[in-house]
Amino acid sequence: MESNESSFDLIERYVENKLSAEEKEVFENQLKEDQDLREETSSFKTVIGGIKSSQRSALLNQIKEVDAEMPKAMKTVSLFDFSMARKESIYWIAASIVLTLCIGGYFFSNQARKSDELFAQYFSPDTLKIKRLSPEVSNQYQKGNYAAAVKALNQLHKSFDDTTNATNLFYKGNAYLALKDPEKAIECFQKVLDSPNGVYKKESEWYLALSYVKAKKFKKARPILKNIASNSSHPYQKDAEDVLLKM
Repeated sequence: MESNESSFDLIERYVENKLSAEEKEVFENQLKEDQDLREETSSFKTVIGGIKSSQRSALLNQIKEVDAEMPKAMKTVSLFDFSMARKESIYWIAASIVLTLCIGGYFFSNQARKSDELFAQYFSPDTLKIKRLSPEVSNQYQKGNYAAAVKALNQLHKSFDDTTNATNLFYKGNAYLALKDPEKAIECFQKVLDSPNGVYKKESEWYLALSYVKAKKFKKARPILKNIASNSSHPYQKDAEDVLLKM
């Protein structure tokens, strides 16, 4: 067994049952004699065992990254020479990363909850100009059959004038949002905003921002909402101000 193998790698290989028969025998003999080594191995098993399998690989990789950046004098160890400094460093590395994962999990959970709450509070499918849609699409849309409305809209050819195309895109984006598919909704609203026709611009800004909120992309939603909130003539100015305060 290499005499300069890091203690973390050595313990990891033992826990993962990756030591050779000879290495395992030497390590287990040392476990019987070295209380510090037993405690360190036990702590490693506890820390790693508490991590979900989906996060375990990421945790190990992060520990190894920190381990690789540490001074060689701190991380070099032989089977028969586990320094207290090295032992404590492994505990702190593992503990800090576990704490980071817990905080990260809470952060993303909180972001997801906030996204769902804001979307539920401020989204309602637009119906102000629904009469501009074809009778078939309008009928499905009004009944709340949004999947059928999207299917009907997708079957239409882009042979209409710019206003009709913008109308179809705008309401298709609304239908996608109602179906909780913000990524496809984003595509629709962005196309409306990029078109040379000026119709549905302000409405599409608002719904594009809500699409980003639903997709948990707050960084992209925020500048759009700020732009809306700064425009006193925008029909969604007050709503944008409220969402910004709650984000």
